[in-house]
Amino acid sequence: MENLNLLHVIVAALVAFGLGSVWFSKLMFLKPWMAAIGVTEEDAKNNTSNMGFILGVAFVLAVITSMCISFIVGNHGAMDGFWLGAGAGAGIAATQIGTHYLFEQRTLTHFLITAGYSVVSCGLMGLIHGAWH
Repeated sequence: MENLNLLHVIVAALVAFGLGSVWFSKLMFLKPWMAAIGVTEEDAKNNTSNMGFILGVAFVLAVITSMCISFIVGNHGAMDGFWLGAGAGAGIAATQIGTHYLFEQRTLTHFLITAGYSVVSCGLMGLIHGAWH
């Protein structure tokens, strides 16, 4: 815990959070993701009352993920950090998401979009922690 740098943790979480704002936007996967979860644009526009709470909790969760990635990366460099982070995203986050989605009977598209985000965002967090070690 003494090697944990809070600035690095927060910056990596902000980068992952920023990636999420692009990943789940019209530029990338918003439309297929909304279709996979059964939400229309009208539904999304009418359901913004708790968006502050959702974004706040999502950021706290990104900070927790960033802390964990920091421990995994340790003193490795940037590229090793990327691969360690992406490996954690694929081997831990994506497999857990996959298990939940199987029981929830979610679509493959939904899984690929959300698990893909986990792999890439964990990889970016690992890259940042590795570069800053």
